[in-house]
Amino acid sequence: MMKYVVVIPVVVLLISVFSTKAIAQQKESKKEMAVSFDIMDEIPRFAGCENISNEEAKNCFNEKMKEHIIKYFTYPEEAVKKNIQGNVIITFMIDKEGYVKDITAKGIGENTSLLEPEAKKIISLLPNFIPGKHNNKAVNVQYNFPLTYKLQ
Repeated sequence: MMKYVVVIPVVVLLISVFSTKAIAQQKESKKEMAVSFDIMDEIPRFAGCENISNEEAKNCFNEKMKEHIIKYFTYPEEAVKKNIQGNVIITFMIDKEGYVKDITAKGIGENTSLLEPEAKKIISLLPNFIPGKHNNKAVNVQYNFPLTYKLQ
């Protein structure tokens, strides 16, 4: 009988603690909502892309992103050995402080999961950005793009 007197309050306490943590995580994830890159008033900018129009900033962003990918791109050895090619859809957030967060990579096609870690690594090496703005306020911005792996 004494076991139940001790065990039941402990179980209730644990349930309470873990459910509170889950609620806090849900609230935190709601705070991390991101605005689509396509509807921004001012897109996030690489250093060197400041003081230009939003349209020029998009071109500059794309050019700097391309340069970054070329600089850090490495074809995974195992994928080369197995002749694996395909696309990886990369998604990440540039937060309201300009940091790259929440990087995901999803391969499309057979065995493309071997390509995903390299794609995530490339994005993890991005520099900090000048944050994007929407309605004159710095916001989190979601960005998606495909990365093509093709052997020659």
